[in-house]
Amino acid sequence: MRLENQYSMRVRRRLSDMPDSRYLQYLKDIRDPDLDSRILVEIPAYCDPELIPTMRAAVMQSANPARVRFAVCYQGDDDAEFAEVAGFARTRTVRFAKKDAPGLCAARYACHGLRDGEEFIMRVDSHMRFATGWDVALIDQWRRCGDGPHVLSEYCLDCSGMITGLLSSGAFDAKAQIRAANVNASYFSNNSVKLRFTPRSYVPGPEPAKGLFIGGHFVFGLSGIDDDVPSDPDMFFTADEVCVAARLYTHGYEVYHPGVRCVYHVFSRNKTYESVKGVKALRFTSDDGTADTSARRSTELLRMEQLLGHTDHGIDFGVFGHGTAHTIDEFMDAAGVDFRTLSFNWRAYHEAYAAPETPLSRRPACVNGQIVVDDTCKASSLAVPKRVAEGFRRAAMSAGMPFDEALASAVSTYIGGDAR
Repeated sequence: MRLENQYSMRVRRRLSDMPDSRYLQYLKDIRDPDLDSRILVEIPAYCDPELIPTMRAAVMQSANPARVRFAVCYQGDDDAEFAEVAGFARTRTVRFAKKDAPGLCAARYACHGLRDGEEFIMRVDSHMRFATGWDVALIDQWRRCGDGPHVLSEYCLDCSGMITGLLSSGAFDAKAQIRAANVNASYFSNNSVKLRFTPRSYVPGPEPAKGLFIGGHFVFGLSGIDDDVPSDPDMFFTADEVCVAARLYTHGYEVYHPGVRCVYHVFSRNKTYESVKGVKALRFTSDDGTADTSARRSTELLRMEQLLGHTDHGIDFGVFGHGTAHTIDEFMDAAGVDFRTLSFNWRAYHEAYAAPETPLSRRPACVNGQIVVDDTCKASSLAVPKRVAEGFRRAAMSAGMPFDEALASAVSTYIGGDAR
């Protein structure tokens, strides 16, 4: 039986079990699905018991398992586990002992060197799950973005409470979404240029939504992005997200958030692993005796400050620096973020880059690292604690109020003493 017929029958069977699934209907409606282009799934793994289940899930839930390849940077001392990973079909590996583990970004960079002519790459973490036909859906989403250089990225759906079931459970199809999740600027960590993100606003699918920021645990695109914008091995951990976003922009890449959400990530690793697997979720920290994290984080911060236009430290980034298509100042202007003053506006807070600019979108949302309600909403530079601001945001979304009205109402409520 032809692969196209096998895939079509599988989707129809799933759809008969879940006739209300918009995701499965979307798969059924894709014209001329790409079932041939090879996808290299790049996985940096550090002592993670979810690595092998992640690999199995990617294969079992794909439309064409034969086109799914793996590049795994294994950081750990479990010989039996590594043998199983290395013996996985269509898998190439590089290994480090736990004490020699180079860290997340260096491990991602090591994965780049394991490519072998695949058309697409997908950078993910070692604790992921997938809906049926994720490979067909992502290639279709990538094609909808246009002809210029571009990538798909998002903060994936959370599957922290779903990893105990079957890897091909219909629950992953049932919970898949036909909407794009923006990667919203949230706050500057520790009064530094380390900008943190969270998905707090959405755009109806199935068309991808234009963005500027990325989620480091999911980046999908042509394999050439590993040459143009490789992971920086001198970065340490989450800092690479905002730096990769800036580098993609300066290299002329556009970021889109998929309008079909079919990839899952375990966000609550500590709670999930201890309750489900009875093990501790190890992270690459000095607590595990793996590295001098203080020195690594200091190096990372200096690189971030220069790369993001905050302070020039005289670092030569080589291939890990900016491109020539745009400048870092153009990135900050487009993103609505100023890394020099640790500030961003409401456009960055809502990542509303597909919507027309309005006077409101250019007003400050965060200044000098503090969440701010602007004086246009009847407050005089009122500093609102992050916890309170997030509470107002959730209430406004639940009420379905226009943003400017919701913000004015939130400020009035705060001044009136009702904030808790």
